[in-house]
Amino acid sequence: GNDGANWWPFQAQRIRAGIEQVLAGPVVLSNRQRNFHPAESDGVWSLSTDATLHVWVRESLSVARIRIKFQAAGQHEQFVQITLNGESFFSGCVQPWRLRTIERRMHFLHPTDSLFIRVKCGAVFNPSAHAGTSDARNLAVFLSTLTYFNCTTPAVEDVSVEDMRTHRQRA
Repeated sequence: GNDGANWWPFQAQRIRAGIEQVLAGPVVLSNRQRNFHPAESDGVWSLSTDATLHVWVRESLSVARIRIKFQAAGQHEQFVQITLNGESFFSGCVQPWRLRTIERRMHFLHPTDSLFIRVKCGAVFNPSAHAGTSDARNLAVFLSTLTYFNCTTPAVEDVSVEDMRTHRQRA
């Protein structure tokens, strides 16, 4: 039967922890994007110098290790900036057409189960104008995969043997 979880027809599929998730298909819905082309089988291209993609994860995150694979289009090196929920994830110059993997530990001010991935770059590239292909789309940054590991679960406190003895003597 229907448990009510999927009653909204445009509900995106949630990403599971520890799985390298291609940013395509049911995790990337057009109603959750700003300035992105429709997703391809291996990821999604932004179409402007400032674009945002919204994805959902299966649990609430305060601290997480996040890995994103991406590449920039273009003829020359360009500056790319990626933020997650307003927090800086990556900022730097990248060579065009080279898939990069960036992994970072992120601390979110408010626990969240949704990630707003904002990508900014210096320029868009139109392959048909330069490479002689029939692809006339404006391409900026390609987001390929996202992987996350939840680090929010508090670690068991380290208790030294000395503390245990002291505790027993007081008891």
